[in-house]
Amino acid sequence: MKKSLFLLFAAGSLAACSGGGTGPKNVDDTLRNQASFCGQWAKAACNDNVVSNCDEQDTDACIANQESFCETLVPSTGYSSKRAKDCIDAVRAAYADAELDAAELDVVLRLGGDCAHLVAGPYKMGEVCSEPNDCDTVHDYTCVIKAGDTTGTCQIPTIQQNGEPCDGLAMVCNAEAYCDGENCLVRKAAGKTCSYDAMCEDGDVCNISDDTTGDGSGTCTAKLALRATCTEDSDCASNICLAGKCTSKVVLTAESSVCENL
Repeated sequence: MKKSLFLLFAAGSLAACSGGGTGPKNVDDTLRNQASFCGQWAKAACNDNVVSNCDEQDTDACIANQESFCETLVPSTGYSSKRAKDCIDAVRAAYADAELDAAELDVVLRLGGDCAHLVAGPYKMGEVCSEPNDCDTVHDYTCVIKAGDTTGTCQIPTIQQNGEPCDGLAMVCNAEAYCDGENCLVRKAAGKTCSYDAMCEDGDVCNISDDTTGDGSGTCTAKLALRATCTEDSDCASNICLAGKCTSKVVLTAESSVCENL
C-alpha cells in the first residue's frame, strides 16, 4: 500500500511539473532578450495603416526593417524585460493612426516616455555618466547633468519646487523653474537675459546670437510657430521640423524619413 501511494504521489508531481493544466503556468518569455523584444516592437509598429502609408511591400518587410532599427536603439547588454511591455504598448499606440506627434516621436525614435526604462546600465548610483542608459533606468535611475556640464551622475531625480535648493546631485527643478546653481528660480519670460535654454519659459529658447556684451548671455526668444521655416526640431514650438517647416505632427507617407525604418 505504501509503495502504491508513493507511485501515485510521484505521478501526480510529474504531471504538475510537466506544464499541464494543474501545474504552474509557463512564464511569458516573448520579451526575454533584445532580439525577442525587437520582434514584438516591430509587430506593434507595422500595422496595416503604417504599411499602407509607407508604401511598404508587405507587413513582413516592414517588420524586418523595424526589427533592425530597434536593435540599433536598444542595447543587448543590460536590456531588461521588467518594464518592456509598457514600451511595446506605447509603440503600438504611437503608430496606431500612422501619425506621430513630438511625444510619440520621442518614444519610437529616442526611447523616450514609457520606453525609457529598458536598460540596466553599468554605472551605479553616484557614478559619472553621460547619457541615461549609462545608469539603471529599469529602477528609475538616470543621468542627471547639471546646466553647463557635459557629464553628470546616476541618480533617481528628486523634483524641487520654486525657491527650493537644487545644488544636490539628484536635485532637479520642476518644469516651471530652472536651477541657478543653488536654488530653483522661476523661468524667464521672452525678452529676458539668459545663458541657456532651461532658463526660459516653455516654448522659448535662449538666443545667444543676441549677445552684444560678449559675456555669453542671450535673450529668451519664442520658438518658431507652425509653418515657419526651420532647420531642426528644437527651432519649433511644436518640437517638429519637417521638410524645413515647423509642423504639429508627422503623417507617415512614402517620403517621410520615419518610413525609412519601416
